[in-house]
Amino acid sequence: QVCEVTGYQRHTILKWCSKDLLKTILQTPKYMIPKVWLLEFVTSDFFNEISRKCGKHYTAIKEISNSSKDR
Repeated sequence: QVCEVTGYQRHTILKWCSKDLLKTILQTPKYMIPKVWLLEFVTSDFFNEISRKCGKHYTAIKEISNSSKDR
């Protein structure tokens, strides 16, 4: 589900989890990520400073930029 929301591949998400960049609850054999922790992560400096962003990431940035211009 995190892959669907963020647009990043499973191995990338797992790397973030294993490096404690994305807070998780380990329920062997998978990670559980509460929505609030995912929101904290996608609004973090780390996430926004990713140099090789995926398509969904760029789309989200454009949508946020356009919505703030409309205000």
